[in-house]
Amino acid sequence: MRTFIIILFAVLGVRQCAFGKSLEEILRAMPSSFIPYLTDNQREEMSKFTEGMKSVEVNNIFNGKTAVDTISSDFAVIRLNAVADMQVRLLSAPDSSQIVCLVKTVRKPLAESSISFYTTDWQPVESRFGLPDIGDAGVMMQMLVERPDSIDAIRFNRLCSYIEPVMVSADCSNDDNIITYSLSLPFVTKDKADEIKAVIKKKSFKWDGKTFNEY
Repeated sequence: MRTFIIILFAVLGVRQCAFGKSLEEILRAMPSSFIPYLTDNQREEMSKFTEGMKSVEVNNIFNGKTAVDTISSDFAVIRLNAVADMQVRLLSAPDSSQIVCLVKTVRKPLAESSISFYTTDWQPVESRFGLPDIGDAGVMMQMLVERPDSIDAIRFNRLCSYIEPVMVSADCSNDDNIITYSLSLPFVTKDKADEIKAVIKKKSFKWDGKTFNEY
């Protein structure tokens, strides 16, 4: 796994961060268990790619594709397989310390994310840094649904009842330290889905150097 990361970022030429570790260094040290889809031979294939390609992609052990689709000095998107991806955001604090925010999302059959934080040497950090618990269905429903004036309370409650199970995805902005939460629509008819869309909303949070705040 580490061989894969080393080759990958040597190819892409990631820029060095002004302070602390670069994203390249951090991803080189990522434990192999985070992306367990590649054999040694598949990692060796990475050496065939040349600078300037839009993405770096290899076949994985499940006969699918594992690829890096986005890379910058503080943000990367790794497509793990056909249904899951990983977003890695390097957060900086005023004292020049750094925190790794990792958002892993399974996109099918319904999008659902998990968010975790690590030190730059991949030690888990227990704090959520102000982000609501994405696994708390009650909190997510309260935060991500809203009754518009055009819908009465009875109809609103009925529409909310269709949102079961409560599954939430999170996405990092490519350009800023913003994470946006979204409810996944349940398996319903198109007409019903359109009705439900009228009562759901997204919620974004922005990193201020110490914590995430509503944005």
